[in-house]
Amino acid sequence: MKIFKNNSILIIALILADLFSFYVSLFLAYQIRYILFYLLPGKLVPMSFPFISFLKMWWMPFITIVLIWTMNLYKQRLPFWVETSILIKVLTLNSVLIFAMVSLGKLLDEVSRGVLILFWFISLFIFPISRLILKLTLFNFNVFKERILILGAGKTARDSASGLLHDKYLGYHLVGFLDDDKRKWGNSLEICGKKYKVFGSINHFKKFIKKLSISTIIIAMPSLDAQSSSKLVGKVQLLVNKVIVVPDFKGVALLNSELLTLFDQRLFLISIKNNLKSKTSQAIKRIFDLALCLAFSWLILPIIGIIALLIKRDSKGPVFFIQERAGKNGKAFNCIKFRSMVLNSDEVLKDYLSKNPEKKLEWEEFKKIKGYDPRVTKIGRFLRKTSLDELPQIFNVIKGEMSLVGPRPYLLSELPEMQEYKETILLTVPGITGLWQISGRSELNFNERLNIDVWYVLNWSVWLDLEILFKTLLVVIKREGAY
Repeated sequence: MKIFKNNSILIIALILADLFSFYVSLFLAYQIRYILFYLLPGKLVPMSFPFISFLKMWWMPFITIVLIWTMNLYKQRLPFWVETSILIKVLTLNSVLIFAMVSLGKLLDEVSRGVLILFWFISLFIFPISRLILKLTLFNFNVFKERILILGAGKTARDSASGLLHDKYLGYHLVGFLDDDKRKWGNSLEICGKKYKVFGSINHFKKFIKKLSISTIIIAMPSLDAQSSSKLVGKVQLLVNKVIVVPDFKGVALLNSELLTLFDQRLFLISIKNNLKSKTSQAIKRIFDLALCLAFSWLILPIIGIIALLIKRDSKGPVFFIQERAGKNGKAFNCIKFRSMVLNSDEVLKDYLSKNPEKKLEWEEFKKIKGYDPRVTKIGRFLRKTSLDELPQIFNVIKGEMSLVGPRPYLLSELPEMQEYKETILLTVPGITGLWQISGRSELNFNERLNIDVWYVLNWSVWLDLEILFKTLLVVIKREGAY
C-alpha cells in the first residue's frame, strides 16, 4: 500500500482535531453546568452554550493551538503517554491563561468560573483521545507514516525496530536495514512478525535514502566511537528530515534525567535523579495511593465480599492466604491474597515436581508453573487469570506496607538471590502491580523481573504509576502472561 508523506496535511488534521476537542470540551462543560443548575436549584445561575459568542472569542482556541504548537506537538512523533503528559501541562497552562483573561475582560456573564474549571478537567481526556483516534486511524491506513531506514542490523537495531513498530501511535514505516556485515546483505530480519531486508553496506546510505524515499534515519550502532558517530550523523543529517541516534544506555535510568549543555566544550551532560530517594516524592506516592483507594473503595469492597463467598463454596480452608514478604528496606510484612490453592499445596508441589522433571526446571527458572498447576483450585484459576487474587492487597496499601504500583513483593527466601539488585528494589514498598506486571508477567524469568524492578525504582514518577495502572487494566482484560 502506498505511503502518503505530506506531513503538512497531518499537521492541519491535528490542528482541526484539537479545535474539535476544544469546542467539545467547552460544550460538555456547559452541559454539565446546565445539569447542575437543575440539581442545585437556587445555587447557580442558568447558563446555556453561547455558540455565537464563542465564535467571536476566537482568541480562546487560538491560545490553545499556539501553546500546543510551541511544545512542538504538531511535528514531533512521541509515544501516546509521553505526548499526553505534555498535553496535560499545556492544557493546564492554557486554562489558567483563559481564566485570567476572562476575569480581566469581565466576560464571566458568558463563561463562568465553574465552566472553565469543568472545561479544563474534560479537556485532559478529550484532547488525548481525539488525537489517539485520529493518528491510529490514519496510520492504520498507512497515511502520513514516516519511512525509516535503520543503520545497523545487530541486537540494538532489532530491539529499536521492534519498539518503534510495536507502538502504532508513532506512525513509523520501517523500510529495512543497512549493515557492514556482508553476511547479512540480502537477508531479512523478522521484526514483529514481518520480514525486513538488509539492503547493503552503511557506506552506501546516500544511494538507499534516495532510492527508498527515506525521511528518517535511525543510527543503532552503539559500538561506534564518538568521533565516527559524530561524522556519520553529520553526513546523514544533510539528506533526511530527522536522525535518531540509539546510544548504548539500555537499562540506565534516564526517564527523570535532564540534558545540560556546555557550549564552549560542545559537550552534553546527563543529570540523572532518583525521585524515590526524596521524602517528598515518597509522601506524594503515599497520598496518591490513599486517594485512589478511597475513590474506588465503593467498587472494590463488594467485589472482595463476593469473591470471598465463592472461595468458601469452592474448597475448604480460609478465604485469605497470608504470607510473609519483603517490604521496604527488607522489613517483613504479611502480604494478603485470596487463597487460590489447596491447603496442602507444598506437598502437592513436591510430588508433582518429582514426577515431572521438566516442570522442576521451569519452577527453578520462573518460580512458577506455566499452564496446569495441580495446587490451584477451580476458582483459584479464574482469580489468577484475572489477577483478582491480589485484590485484598488493597488492605496492605492502606496500612502503608504496599503501594498500588511498585516492585514485585519478593519472598523472604528470594532475598539472597536478588544479589546487587536488592538494595535498589527495597528502597520502596512493593506494589500490587508494577512494570513487571505489564512486561510479560509469568513469561519473565527471575533475573528479568529484577532488572525491570530496578528500572522502575530509578525512573519513578506519578505519571509512570498512572501509565502502569492503565496498562495493567488492559493486560488483565486480555489475560496476558497469567498462570
